Amino acid sequence: MPFCRECGKKVDDSWLHCPHCGSQQPIERQSSVLIQDSVVTNETNITIYNDPEIITRGVIAAIVEYNGDKNQSQVQLPQPSKEVAKSMIPRMSIGERFALIVRCNPSMWNWSAEIPVLGTAVIPWRTRLKAGSVGGGVPAVVLATKGGGVIAAGRSVGPIRVTAGSKDNNWRQGHKEKGGSHPRLPLELERIHIPFASIKSSKVSHLINRQSTMSWITKEEYLELMSLKY
Repeated sequence: MPFCRECGKKVDDSWLHCPHCGSQQPIERQSSVLIQDSVVTNETNITIYNDPEIITRGVIAAIVEYNGDKNQSQVQLPQPSKEVAKSMIPRMSIGERFALIVRCNPSMWNWSAEIPVLGTAVIPWRTRLKAGSVGGGVPAVVLATKGGGVIAAGRSVGPIRVTAGSKDNNWRQGHKEKGGSHPRLPLELERIHIPFASIKSSKVSHLINRQSTMSWITKEEYLELMSLKY
């Protein structure tokens, strides 16, 4: 039986106050709560744990049981929806914007007919960025989808403008309409090659999952990405 810390007399560990001096008694937090109820549990003891480690092990065990006979390293935790995942990404401040990463789908657009093997070419690139948000001289890298890696790099050479297109363009069949009138940012590009595998194993592997056709990256991300070229 414990003793009161104020008057030193014996007290019960379930008492909130000392009956002798009235001082409040410290309450020790229990890591578990034992429930015994013969009516509700049919004389079965239920222990509810508040230990985070025990709770985590319990959750993993439940997922393992749900997924079948798999070890814990094979358990696939539920992935958030695209909307939730997008809301989890910290919003980049204007001061952090340094360069643009541009996605190119080779199955939709014949980029090799636009970007020469030697030298540079200015390509008006479709964008959903707001007019006035990008000027000239902004570094840009072109990332091919479907494991193509970085295929070109350069810089912007003017502001975003709505430009008229034509049916005679290098969009592949079924995507010719994308060559029509649309806001575009002129990019002066030259061919480079950074393998997909190099990006995937780097500090900027998260850039592979970018879904926007054109989006901002930080200076640190740009320099890290371009360092993979060597």
